[in-house]
Amino acid sequence: MGYYILENGQQYGPFNIEQLKKRGITINTQVWREGMAQWTCVKNIPELIDFAQPPLPGETPPPHIYNTYSPYGYNLPSPDRPYPNDYKTLAIIATIITFFGCYFIPLGVVSLIYSLNVENKWKRGEYTRAENYAKHAKIWGICTLALPFVIWGTFFTIITIEHL
Repeated sequence: MGYYILENGQQYGPFNIEQLKKRGITINTQVWREGMAQWTCVKNIPELIDFAQPPLPGETPPPHIYNTYSPYGYNLPSPDRPYPNDYKTLAIIATIITFFGCYFIPLGVVSLIYSLNVENKWKRGEYTRAENYAKHAKIWGICTLALPFVIWGTFFTIITIEHL
């Protein structure tokens, strides 16, 4: 598994451990590899700390990088924002009910589309958009599940009033 490093705002890699030793990384060098939640300093990785050089004179530790792109083109998850509930289960139930239930208007599909886009937006670092998609998935799912009760309630109310 290769490590990627940030130097002067540029991303390089992947490197194996031997290549990193030759590069002369310092304890403040930012590194990332597949499986890590975010970029971090070498001093936080036990297998790299042993051969990392002390910081260069005048070098300050870099700030935490929350929105840096990974080598695969996606922003890494933000540690200060929890992943929103995508309401996939609600959307799937609503979709099934709309197709096989009391009416055939596929409103559940709208909820399903929103819920399926939550993860995509989250991985791209569009956290606010992901949260908005999750909110819309919930609203559309609930409205879709409530619609048969409104339709049938109205239907039975009209029939009851006509027979009085």
